[in-house]
Amino acid sequence: MKCFQVEGAGKAAVIADAASGKGLRAARDLVACGAKVMMCDVNGNALAR
Repeated sequence: MKCFQVEGAGKAAVIADAASGKGLRAARDLVACGAKVMMCDVNGNALAR
């Protein structure tokens, strides 16, 4: 995993379609870089996992 050019600490992001695939990967990567992330998806049960 490679952090983005701008470190995530102190940053926030909203990721749509975050229950799986690229959205989930992006959310995990941003959290790993220190960002606060809000995830949303029409499949709320998948987000609860």
